Amino acid sequence: MTNPIGSAPVAAVVNRLQLTRVCVLLAMVMLSACQSNASSAAADTGERPDDLEDVVTRNTIALGGETALDSVTTMVKRSLIVEGQYRDIAVFATDRQGRMRVDLFADGERVFAESYDGGSAFQWSPKDGQSPASADGTVAMSHTPQLPNHIFRLKDVEANGHSLELIDRENLDGVAYSILKLTLSDGFESFLWVDAQNGFVTRVRNERALHVDLDSEEKIIESRISEFRSVHDLVHPHRVVEVDLKSGETLAETTVLSVQLNVELPKGYFRDLVRIIPEIEMQ
Repeated sequence: MTNPIGSAPVAAVVNRLQLTRVCVLLAMVMLSACQSNASSAAADTGERPDDLEDVVTRNTIALGGETALDSVTTMVKRSLIVEGQYRDIAVFATDRQGRMRVDLFADGERVFAESYDGGSAFQWSPKDGQSPASADGTVAMSHTPQLPNHIFRLKDVEANGHSLELIDRENLDGVAYSILKLTLSDGFESFLWVDAQNGFVTRVRNERALHVDLDSEEKIIESRISEFRSVHDLVHPHRVVEVDLKSGETLAETTVLSVQLNVELPKGYFRDLVRIIPEIEMQ
């Protein structure tokens, strides 16, 4: 069945997706803001947070509360990725063991996949089949589950062996923000702009190569997060725009079409990219 969204020819998409894998992944990686009317009312006290503990507590409340957050063991998102003239469907999955996988579809046909199983990383294409991912690709994928926007949140950062600091405050576009520095255990840094009034992360910046395997040039990329909607007992952002902060160029846009929580994934889901293929549409 033809995808009604439309797409480029499969061969062209495969080449482009291999070049832009990290852009797509990190677009999904940076989905870290969550909001709903009920949660917003709980988190918004009209006062600015005083310290890091206060920022994290407000963020936890805004996302639905500690009990609701800790109840999530797996998360599967189906998203529309727009990059230039291309429009593709991505099925992204992660779990509380720190594993992840993304499958990309064009015109209803799977054209690329990659995964990280907690130790090793793999990639797949129709032409080359499954193979080990590059060293740089493995590192990039290992970051994805650890950033506080999927299963793990700000409250989990230190327990997972990483560090979080409150480094500054800033008024940006009329909004007061607390700025956090998140440093993963391998040294990878991200800067999170947390709305000081309601506790939600709405901007994320980091310096990275857009095409990690073929282009080592690093850019400061800002993820701008919006369209917050309820997902069961939680809330989750449904739109992220990735921008080159220096040039102002829009690099990619991600629109989440559906989110499933606590899905029972098949055994080997994060290792077998050949025989285990996710459904494009939520069942």
